[in-house]
Amino acid sequence: MGYRRLPEILGCRSIRIVMRMKVLLWLRLRMSLRVRRYAEAMEFDVDADLAMILPLFLPLPEIRPPSSSDTRFTAFEARMLAMHEAQNKFIQDSFTSMQEEQRQFFAEMRTFMARFPPP
Repeated sequence: MGYRRLPEILGCRSIRIVMRMKVLLWLRLRMSLRVRRYAEAMEFDVDADLAMILPLFLPLPEIRPPSSSDTRFTAFEARMLAMHEAQNKFIQDSFTSMQEEQRQFFAEMRTFMARFPPP
């Protein structure tokens, strides 16, 4: 009995494989037809497309590297000073806003304590 079941099992598997292959081929054919249909539907106007694209090589401003270590140090020092000033301004603004928030908080606390004194 076992020898008769083996071809049946193999037959079922081969049928499944053939069905899967048919489905895959059908999907592949369908996708290729879709691609062809979309390609035919699109109109390609090469001149208009090229006119919209920016030139590949845009003229860049000339950047002349500093020639000596002194000028490089001067540029570095200027950048560091600008960064330091920006940090100081940020810290000062943060501190000022914190002071204002504290002032408002304590004013509200005084008002609250005046209305509801402790027992």
